[in-house]
Amino acid sequence: MSELVVEDLFKSYEDRAVLAGVSLRMTAGESLSVMGPSGSGKTTLLNLLGGLDRPDSGSIRLDGTEIARLAEPDLRVYRARRVGFVFQDHLLLPELTGLQNVLLPALGRVGPTEVARARELAERLSVNHRLDAYPWQMSGGERQRFAVARAMLNRPALLLCDEPTGNLDAPTGDSVVGAILSAAAEEGAMVVLATHNEVHAAKCRLVCRLRDGKLVATL
Repeated sequence: MSELVVEDLFKSYEDRAVLAGVSLRMTAGESLSVMGPSGSGKTTLLNLLGGLDRPDSGSIRLDGTEIARLAEPDLRVYRARRVGFVFQDHLLLPELTGLQNVLLPALGRVGPTEVARARELAERLSVNHRLDAYPWQMSGGERQRFAVARAMLNRPALLLCDEPTGNLDAPTGDSVVGAILSAAAEEGAMVVLATHNEVHAAKCRLVCRLRDGKLVATL
């Protein structure tokens, strides 16, 4: 069973402490929402967990591997195989169909197994009828669901979602968050959701806020 353990994480930018002693622990299938005002460190935390940035100090361990100490080549492998990213902007390539966008993380090794996996995810996320459509032909909710499918193609242990509904209306955003959490739970992936939306945050098993650089659980 996968496990994420974060201990006493610190990160500063230009002498300003953004994270000051963040600690958390998650196991497979669990979900955590992180709330806080803009600039509170939500994106910084996700970037550190995803290996896109390195902490000043502290520990990030996924299944016993210390992420902060990995060399860059190993970090690239970590990001490609162990982590899925979903951003506020779907970041789908406009010249590719929905199916082709989902297959991007396969990195040139696309075969029947990868195609079947992509189709399975699209069906689970209720966009299998749009596999041949291009992003400009899709609704905002459909584009974001394809972004989720792409993030999950390689069966990541950790799914990092940074304001994934920020560009969507309330009903669409609600359905997308529900789809993310449902699909991740079925896959046994851990979800960290950064959001301003109280309703979306409450869908996660654990709700936390960043206050003074620390992660504080909300009862």
